[in-house]
Order: sequence, then structure tokens, then C-alpha cells
Amino acid sequence: MKEKINIGIEFLKKKIRLSVVFLTLLFGLLILAISYSYAFFTVQYEKQNTIQLVAGTFHYTLSGNSISSSGEINVSERGNTVIDVSLVSNNNIESAYQLVYQSVVRDGIHVFYYLGNDNSQPFGTIGTYSAEKKITIVIQNTTDTSSTIRLQVVGGLVGKDIELLPDMISVTEEIHSYAISTTNSQYGITTVKNQRTQESSTTGVFAFPNDTIEMSFQANDTYSHVATEIRASDGSILNTLDSNMTTFTVTEASTIHPSWKKEDLQILKLDQSSMSTWSVTLYEGGENIARYMPERYYLYFKFSDDMNSRYDMISDQNFLVNEYETLRFAGITYYVTGPFTLTVALTYDRNQWLNSSAVSKYEVVTAPANSSFQYELDISERIGYQYPGVQILSNSQAFSIEIYDVIAIGKTFTP
Repeated sequence: MKEKINIGIEFLKKKIRLSVVFLTLLFGLLILAISYSYAFFTVQYEKQNTIQLVAGTFHYTLSGNSISSSGEINVSERGNTVIDVSLVSNNNIESAYQLVYQSVVRDGIHVFYYLGNDNSQPFGTIGTYSAEKKITIVIQNTTDTSSTIRLQVVGGLVGKDIELLPDMISVTEEIHSYAISTTNSQYGITTVKNQRTQESSTTGVFAFPNDTIEMSFQANDTYSHVATEIRASDGSILNTLDSNMTTFTVTEASTIHPSWKKEDLQILKLDQSSMSTWSVTLYEGGENIARYMPERYYLYFKFSDDMNSRYDMISDQNFLVNEYETLRFAGITYYVTGPFTLTVALTYDRNQWLNSSAVSKYEVVTAPANSSFQYELDISERIGYQYPGVQILSNSQAFSIEIYDVIAIGKTFTP
């Protein structure tokens, strides 16, 4: 019996030892789990606090010509304001940035960025403390009043969206600089000036859209500037300006094509002695009067009615007709009761009848019912040195005719 009691006590001791070991292990695991959970919570809490702290402390310095300490920029009316901006990071970590502006006037004022050789975009990633971005912005005002905008920069974590206030406008649109070229020729020289930059040249300047270009024209010799075409790169006409319009607003790359007019050539003019003299070259029929009147410088014909007569009177001086478009005979005054024939002509040879096929060009004029008129002969396709002339065919009637004015009208050239 005693032996059985001893065996039972030994069995109980073994079970108690196993229970103690088990409880010790269980308690240890429980302590380890609690410690790990607390440590994980602490790390996560600290990480969250770190993110919140970083996101709330982004600071930058903006500076540049015409930017006030508060970021305000005055914008003039109807033009571009170009600002070179320096953006410097004051942060200990790399950050994302976005240039923004606030403007009271929302319509008519737009801010663009221009990428030059060393410029950066107004958005992206910037390095740590003292890292710098150089940004050029172009403020375009299409209104008739000046205004003010406030330029700012907003930061955020790299790879995260940057949140803006409702009245902030991001600067995200790029603007391009266009070449404004001139076309110079033997007729004249054009000088262009960008009013914003004050850059001027006889070959061309660069400009932004909405810049104003000023033009000046220097005609050569006997030409004058009469109009200007502004043409796009494909040759289409963007605008046509008359001679007193010397500025235009840039919309795209373009070339300036001025029109130059050859000065008119006065060949005969009443009461002016500096013109060429005229003389009768050929005649047939009765002895009638046909002469150049040197006392008042005009042409005079007088016919009797006894027979049919024909007289050619031609200038003693020729001229180069290439640069003229019409030959105007004006101040034609006549006193006649019946029909007569008037021919106006241009000829190389003063010894040919003016109504023959040998002359360069002639036209028979039908005189109107009144007693004074003018007539224009198209000489735009004629070339070389030629003489102007007139022919009168009396048709056997008495009458007189006077011609006071002969002028060659210059052509207009648009290179």
C-alpha cells in the first residue's frame, strides 16, 4: 500500500513540472506578442507623424525682376510681360513643386512658361535645401487695362498630387517664340522692332504671341512704300496694312512683305517746262497745224475741212517702260462737230506710223460726247526704252484738239 502511494506522488510531481513548464512558455509567448504589438504601433505612429510633419513644412523662395516681396507682378495692358523667375528650395528633403498665380481678372490674362536654353518647367521635382530652378514666364494681357497678379509656388511630396486653393491657377502651358522676318530688295529696306524688347533689325526679330512689332520703311531711289502684307510660313496672307499702318500684333511666325511703288513719270504737263519736248514725226494730207506749244507746254492740233489729214506727234525722249503699268493721256480737250480718230501709242521707232503693226502698242480711242477726257494705255507688259506718242486723223472736218498731260503710272512691286 505504501508503495502505491509513493508511485502516485511521483506521477503527480511529473505532471506539475510539465504544467509549470507549459505555463512558463505560454506566459513568455504572451509577453513577446504584447511587446511586438506595442513596438509596431509605435513605429507606425512615428512614421505617420513624420509624413504629416514633412507635408506641412515645404518652403521656397521666389525672386525675379519686377516681383515684389509678396509675389505681386504689375502687368501692362495689351502686351506681354516677361519675367525670369528664380525658385529656390528651403527644404531638407526632395519635393514636388508647382508654380501658380492668382489674378482678379480671369479673362484676358494668361501666364505661360518659355523654355529657353537653360530654363526649367514651372512644375516638377526640386532637390533639397538651396536647390534652384530657373523659370521664364510670359504674362499675356489681351485687355485694355493694366492689372496685377500674385505669383506663388506650392509644394508637396514627390509622387503625390499637389492640392491647390480654388483661386490658384497652375502655370502649365508652354509658349513659343516666333521669328518675324523681313524681305529687303532693290526697291527698299524694312526695319522691324519688337516694342517689348526694343530689339530692332533689318533682317528680323524674335517675338512671343501678343508682342507688338513696329516697322519702318526706307524706299530706294524713285520708289515709295504703299502697303504691307504679313504672310504666314505657308505663304498665306495674315494681314494687309496700308502705308500709314506701321505696327501689328504677333500671332505666329511670319514674314513682312512691303509693297513698293515706282514713282509716276511726268512726260508732259501744262505750264511745266521740265518735261520732254514733242515734235511731229510723220504727216499726210493738208497743211494743218500740229505742234508742241513751248510757251505753255502742251500738244496742239488744228485741222481744216478741205481734206483728210493724219499727223503723228511723238516725244523726243524715251523712257524705260518696264517699271510702269499704264500711260495716261489726260486733259484731252477738243472742239469738233463730227467724228475724228485719236490713237495713243508706245513705240521704239519714231519713224513708224503710230497705227501700224510695227509699233510696240497702240489703241484707237473713241472720244466721249463731252469736250474733255482722259485715256489710259496699258503698258504693263512692255519692256525696254520706248517713246509715247499720239496720232490724229481729221476725217475731213475742221476741229482743234489739245492734250495737256501725259504721265506714266508706276508699277507696284511686292517682293
